Amino acid sequence: MTFNNPGDDSIAPQTSSPRLRGNTIERRSIVAGAAWAAPVVIMAGAVPAFATSPSGAGGGSGGAPSGGGGASPAAGSPGSFTLTGSGSTSATSTISIPCTATNITYTIIGGGGGADPQYTTGMTGGSGSQITGTLTMTGCACDAPVALTLIAAGGGSMASGGGGYGHGGSSPAPATAPANAGYYANWEVPGSGGGGGSAILLGSTATSNPIVVAGGGGGIGDQGTASIGTKQLNSTITLPDGGNAGTTGTAGVASSQTLYTGAIGGPVYEVTNAPGGAGASASAGGAGGTAGTSTMPNRPYPLISTAGGAGSGVSGSGGNGGVGVTAFRDFPAEGSTPGMWMSISSGGGGGGYTGGGGGALAIAVGKDPATNATTHFFDSEAGGGGGGSNYASGTGCISVTSATVSVAGNGGVGSDAGGGVGGVGSVTVSWS
Repeated sequence: MTFNNPGDDSIAPQTSSPRLRGNTIERRSIVAGAAWAAPVVIMAGAVPAFATSPSGAGGGSGGAPSGGGGASPAAGSPGSFTLTGSGSTSATSTISIPCTATNITYTIIGGGGGADPQYTTGMTGGSGSQITGTLTMTGCACDAPVALTLIAAGGGSMASGGGGYGHGGSSPAPATAPANAGYYANWEVPGSGGGGGSAILLGSTATSNPIVVAGGGGGIGDQGTASIGTKQLNSTITLPDGGNAGTTGTAGVASSQTLYTGAIGGPVYEVTNAPGGAGASASAGGAGGTAGTSTMPNRPYPLISTAGGAGSGVSGSGGNGGVGVTAFRDFPAEGSTPGMWMSISSGGGGGGYTGGGGGALAIAVGKDPATNATTHFFDSEAGGGGGGSNYASGTGCISVTSATVSVAGNGGVGSDAGGGVGGVGSVTVSWS
């Protein structure tokens, strides 16, 4: 949605940037997240009875998903079992497979990072990992079937991070815009949460030893910029996508704008930048994005700059993604130049074996030195969340004999209509 400057309707919008268009701005506001449904369970062949429970959505904190035990199949009977998350909610189930199984295959997908807010066309949440391979019994006692606990992740949304083995970090809701009469705009610019991790665990609880974990993608950050008054500047921008999950997750993309005094590529007027969160490593959570920076000249108010939350490391219930951060700035009217109010939030990191970091933010406002009170610049940037990490080195009586990692391609896709919730995770185990 664009808003014309009420003080100068005669100035045509610039088209050099999708975020800064002369005397117009894009506004983003909170929309309701997707409705949640029950988890999906698909069975084929001779499969055991099982217990399934949905788990709460993430947010960088909260308890581990709950699970239940299952009755055992007949010795040697083949089977296949698929569990899928729903919306931002993970699902957990404990199954039992014969101790005599000699061919065990799996496919596991982590939750995608969200790109949920309105007016986010061009932005993409980070993808969860997909891991396929085989498992081998390496000394399980054969006096009873072997219990495996499966956790299928939820995807990230604007409301929260996805649940899972390691929750996706949340993107906190930006402050509600007040009804400042006579302002150019009062607007909210939310980010999205990261996707959760999916897992296969050896044992009957959601804190059992992990065998394979597929990390979740980071959520998008966001940005909003405006030139209010008689002077308009060209700009280039970098959109704050979420980072992908992986053996080492990738960093979320920084949110950045460069303003030029003349043509794009010429002398620079200012740069405001908010780094994305770091991707998680195999042994430690990703650092939060470092506090944002700005070279905005002639600032009447201090720069607002905040670092993102760090992802957590290895734990019994997975590593949570770091939380995003939020802030707002009120730039009151001056003379004939209208005021501007804006709040913004950065993206949450993806969950997994270890969690990705949350994005940072920066809000800078300034007056054009030449025209001073007749032109105000407003630049808010919020980085994307980093991706969570994978694990495929389970110890115990079941070992991983092969693991092929790929990008699941389930990150949320931004749009002007909103609703780009990250894709859910899933786990499939088959045996014979």
